[in-house]
Amino acid sequence: MILLISMLGCQTDTPEDTSIPTNAIVTTWATDQQLSASYTVPMGETLVIEAGTTIEVAPEVVLTIEGTLIARGSEASPIQFTATGDERWPGILFSDSATDATFEKIDTYVDGSIVEYVTFDGAERAITLDGAAPYIHANTFRDNMSPATTKPLGGGGLLIQNGSTPRVRNNLFENNDASLFGFGGAVCIHHSDPIVQDNT
Repeated sequence: MILLISMLGCQTDTPEDTSIPTNAIVTTWATDQQLSASYTVPMGETLVIEAGTTIEVAPEVVLTIEGTLIARGSEASPIQFTATGDERWPGILFSDSATDATFEKIDTYVDGSIVEYVTFDGAERAITLDGAAPYIHANTFRDNMSPATTKPLGGGGLLIQNGSTPRVRNNLFENNDASLFGFGGAVCIHHSDPIVQDNT
């Protein structure tokens, strides 16, 4: 498989964002992308996805975050992750090495991984957190369905597992499902301790 990314929207210069360390290796997606092969953000590197960007993801393609993901859309210009066709895509995986979000005054985001004002549809699991703690804020999870499995896991919208401690606030979960033996079509929490607040 070939990874197809529009290079017009990519750069390695550090953008003016105080949440990104000045010595970080940064890739920015500022135009629409098509992913046809799995993509990993390594430890020590940052992927920035700018507001208004649409990412079309092919089946079997996983976006793995081992470093930092800063995906910050806006209410007027959200980021969108969607399938390229009728088949579902596996979703985004935050590994335990992914950079945790940090806060001041309890709930003011400072830096680290953040997913904000992003719409996810057509995924098996839109986001899986595996020992990770990003800030998941003001997103829309719609029409995602976890795959059939004999394991007691679900979370078509969001799977939080293996000691993850994210903050999940002000998100909309709509028409997500956990197929067969799964639990929690919208959110499945397994051996983790998240803050889940003001979601619909």
